[in-house]
Amino acid sequence: MVLAMPHGIMMTGLIGTVIGFLLRQDGVPVPRISQIVALLLLPGSLFFLWSPVTDFGLRRKHWFLLAAAIGATALFAAFNVAHLGSRSAIVLLLLAAGVCVLTRACDGGLMSSVVAEEHKTRVSGFHNSGVLFAGALGGAGILVLAQHWSRPAVGAVAALCVVIPALGVLRVDEDRPSKHPGGLAQRLRVMGAEFRSTFFRWKALPAILLLVAPLGSGAAISLLPSIAKDYGVSGLQVAWIDGVSGSLLMASGAFLMGLLPLKVDVRIAFSATALLNQMTLGILLFGHPRPITYMCGTLLFLFTIGATWALVTAVILKVMGRAGASGGTRYALLQSAATSSVASMAWIDGLGYKYLGPKGLPGIDMTVGGLTAVVFLVWFWWDGARGA
Repeated sequence: MVLAMPHGIMMTGLIGTVIGFLLRQDGVPVPRISQIVALLLLPGSLFFLWSPVTDFGLRRKHWFLLAAAIGATALFAAFNVAHLGSRSAIVLLLLAAGVCVLTRACDGGLMSSVVAEEHKTRVSGFHNSGVLFAGALGGAGILVLAQHWSRPAVGAVAALCVVIPALGVLRVDEDRPSKHPGGLAQRLRVMGAEFRSTFFRWKALPAILLLVAPLGSGAAISLLPSIAKDYGVSGLQVAWIDGVSGSLLMASGAFLMGLLPLKVDVRIAFSATALLNQMTLGILLFGHPRPITYMCGTLLFLFTIGATWALVTAVILKVMGRAGASGGTRYALLQSAATSSVASMAWIDGLGYKYLGPKGLPGIDMTVGGLTAVVFLVWFWWDGARGA
């Protein structure tokens, strides 16, 4: 949970919440802010391109600490630039984000190597709750400080919030990287064999398809505020429901998965939780369009999506198996694959609103995601019945 916090603070708390507010304070136009934030969020989707570095040379825990330190330094430097919207500040923020996301790859490699198989579902819950709690509370706290403190002082606090949790990685009992007699060529052959075992194996195909399928994506999170007006919900109410309360509920849902010792196949647990998550949208679909309907439906959706996301990580760790020589890279690739359905479901949800109105958005999301979840539940039950 602690080791997930540097990524949560940087990507969710700062870039997702604080940076846009500070840029507006500096007089940057909203269209330009959206472009900057979109650019700074890109490393979160593309980090698999440079995550292989964490599988070479240093131990993953040392890569973790180095990435957090460099990211925090670049962040502090950006906050000391006179104008946060200047090119130099944006370059520093992009560097901070691009380096700090390597902690996510390192974390995945560490979870798959030092955590026993029977605890991987639980550690996935704590990992996701750490990201979400840090993003919600850290972002809100830094935003409050920004109202009263100087920009460099805020930057120093933000940098410390990234570095201090990262020090916890030194407590991880990680083995030294194994040295292959054949040197780099032999190591690459080993990594290639691990990739084939993960991505080109019939037995792993159902779980990989589950990761990229349109269920439990949470795509509706960013779209539900757009229909709040149709339910008579004010802007302030949206801020509390979808912002503060929603973020804490998502973190609580993930934390709950860390407390529950699940004994069933993690693929079935994910499919069932995703189905429950999709069903909460039925409150918005069938309920009378008023504020209490929006509040109940949205808050239950956000709580269950936190639990679903925790199980996504558990499925990834199941597909990976042991970390081996390529744990960081394979984790990053699977994590990126798992987020691929967000964009497609957002587009489908938009079509639902376009052709069916406000009820169409939760309706199409619930229908597509719910039916997909049922298909996977039947598939995995049949596999279990056959002893596959």
